[in-house]
Amino acid sequence: MGAGGFNDGSFPEDIANLFRQMHDGGQPNMHTTQRDKRNRDVRITMRTSLKELLNVQSKTISVQTPGGAGESLYVTIPVTARNGTKIRYPGLGDNMFKSLPRGDLYIEVEVDEHPSFSYNENNLYTRVQIDPFDAITGGETPISGLDGKEFMLKIPAGTQPQTKMRIAGEGLYTNNNLTSRGDLFLTIDIVVPKLSQDQIDSVKKLKISLNN
Repeated sequence: MGAGGFNDGSFPEDIANLFRQMHDGGQPNMHTTQRDKRNRDVRITMRTSLKELLNVQSKTISVQTPGGAGESLYVTIPVTARNGTKIRYPGLGDNMFKSLPRGDLYIEVEVDEHPSFSYNENNLYTRVQIDPFDAITGGETPISGLDGKEFMLKIPAGTQPQTKMRIAGEGLYTNNNLTSRGDLFLTIDIVVPKLSQDQIDSVKKLKISLNN
């Protein structure tokens, strides 16, 4: 069997290297192995909510390394993380072979869908329902931002369905210094309320007067 027969995937690369050197009549050069090889990286997925992206997240997580060891690690998820963001933590990966440098830990962030808000890069998007009377006459309606902050949204008279509005600086953070945020974009939905017969008759009279 040639030396290449030990490199068919049956063994981890570190063990295959030792077998190959022994088969060739040489002694394992651990100095070279330590310089050129290291333990495996560990890759895990961490789920988070959209709202949690408004704060730096420091968490203790349990990691099962390829070597079979369980370990609790302290990690930090920055506010600039988004769905699919990969964060590297050097030296927190597998440590099965003690003579080799430890691998790295990679965390991929997975952001859960929010029932009311969506996002694109640093901007947030949501929908606001108003009744047709506020759309016609104008008015104000209360809304809540992703962080729970309350706003009174001014509705101009004659607002049409699907009108877009913007609240500056109420999106996701654009930097880890928490000094800048994207914007919150609102889409107006006009919802027709259920009226009594007397109210319907009044609306009909208003319609007639508008058409005259």
